[in-house]
Amino acid sequence: MPHKEYPKFFKNIKLEKRLEKLKESLNGKKIVIYGAGIFFEYIKNNFDLSSLDVIAISDRKFQSVPSECLGYRVVAPDGIQALNPDYVLVGTLDTDDIVKFLANELLNGTKIKVKPLISKACLPQKAKSSYDKTVEKNRKFVSCHFREPFVSHTGNVFPCCRLWGKPTKKIGHISDRDIINKMKIFDIDCKCDEAKFKKWEGEKVNTIFFETSLSCNASCAMCGVHAPSWRGKYDLYDALTQFITQLNPNGISVQGGECLAQPKTLQWLDGIRMKNSDINITLITNGNASEAVYEQVKRIFNNVYISIVGFQDATYKKIMNIDFAKTKSFIKMICTDTTISLHLKYLITPINIHEIDLFFDWAAEQKCNSINLGQASPLVGIIHFGGSIPFWETIIDRAGDSLRASLKRHAASLSRRNCAVYCSCFVVDYLKITPEFAAEIGLTTYGLYA
Repeated sequence: MPHKEYPKFFKNIKLEKRLEKLKESLNGKKIVIYGAGIFFEYIKNNFDLSSLDVIAISDRKFQSVPSECLGYRVVAPDGIQALNPDYVLVGTLDTDDIVKFLANELLNGTKIKVKPLISKACLPQKAKSSYDKTVEKNRKFVSCHFREPFVSHTGNVFPCCRLWGKPTKKIGHISDRDIINKMKIFDIDCKCDEAKFKKWEGEKVNTIFFETSLSCNASCAMCGVHAPSWRGKYDLYDALTQFITQLNPNGISVQGGECLAQPKTLQWLDGIRMKNSDINITLITNGNASEAVYEQVKRIFNNVYISIVGFQDATYKKIMNIDFAKTKSFIKMICTDTTISLHLKYLITPINIHEIDLFFDWAAEQKCNSINLGQASPLVGIIHFGGSIPFWETIIDRAGDSLRASLKRHAASLSRRNCAVYCSCFVVDYLKITPEFAAEIGLTTYGLYA
């Protein structure tokens, strides 16, 4: 929501009355505010919160300094429990996911209650986006933990890669003697952009996703698994082999860290290929590898997904800290091999969004099977819209215009050679690469990228 719309918004939802009710219901209760963005800053500066006993404010950005924000003591999210508040009030506009995270994971098992500062009932109903409408139309019930179970680098088994790292969603460990039975009886209430979870009904395992060692040749600024700082050891190869043997999947997919920079991982995969000539093996990689490693890739993998974060050399280097020329050289080698299915992924960040059309023009000329347009992190939470100068709105509009022109140029050739183009929610809703636009330009291979 643009900053200039805040006065009208808060007037419409009658925030002052909401604060009066909170004053009564939370009288004598210690409170931590979660969320120190411009939304709560506006509330703090324009409404009287003195009747609430706020002992601290928390946000993910408070992992170290500062010690104070908006006149409140600062605490990192994992330090909330030590303060022993009675309530955590979520001071953001979109609260559902944050409330669930705090209540069901971070503060699970404590007596600390979590609620939104602004009641959901007060909020105006948002119109469904083009992406949301398409998702609802296509979402199906799926036994996700048998379609694409995910094994983390610690050996923990999760229903899918979207739930890794969430203790309450863990099925078990690959070394558990009864791990297969645990998978068969596992049940959760969960849905995503692709599916709604259902219990196992006898389906064969499709693809097991493995996260091996976190050792990596890159040091991506937005790395979600903190690979650049990882100094651990990985020794689960025997357990992985046994897990694959037990489940007998149609395929496996491996990622790191960076598997191509892990000789032991490649040696293990060589063994898996020799014992299972028919298994479909997929690699998720940054593709920054040598010709010598390419010879191993040819021998092992059926599918290779290469993530690219920035298209100009300087941008790519600043984000990933590796050489883009080496990555492009590796992709060129892959393109000469007709036995490997190549998939190119562009991950948007605030400093590379304007290069997305340059990437697409180049990718459309490669011999790849799909082009995936997504984001490296939740951009809407990073980019602050609104203000007196609509900087990001302008940049995004221009990036969308250039990308649509690029898609229009290549739609016929991509459709003709059946190269899929998958778009994330950000690309659909902000860059306007909608299903309607794809139909308008005759792009028959368009799809959603969750």
